Amino acid sequence: MNKYGNEATFGFIEECIPLDGAEQLTILHRVVENAPRCFDEFGKRYPLAMFPRDNNGKKLYQTDLASGIRTFNQYSIFVLHMSDEEVQEIDPGTVLYPFMVAASGEANDLFAVNYLMRRNPGLVGL
Repeated sequence: MNKYGNEATFGFIEECIPLDGAEQLTILHRVVENAPRCFDEFGKRYPLAMFPRDNNGKKLYQTDLASGIRTFNQYSIFVLHMSDEEVQEIDPGTVLYPFMVAASGEANDLFAVNYLMRRNPGLVGL
């Protein structure tokens, strides 16, 4: 993107990955994993791609949380927007609750862990 600019770069990307049918693509999952700094640009162009689950059955928020790229301190709205169902949903890839994912691996986000545990303290006594 630096060499040719956003419009030229995304023009080429949209030729390769058409916007039609984007609601079935998991392109935003791949962006979170491989090019997180480009997420906003891809999100603007492929907004319907935030809804499908990836091949592992993960929703986009689960991929994002597991990546550890967005922390509660830097981007709290991501965790604050999680619904009650999402706070309780087990990640199909890790078989962990969101507060456990936030505490493990790359994430290791203790502020998110605290918030998620406080949202549903009943999950701690499992």
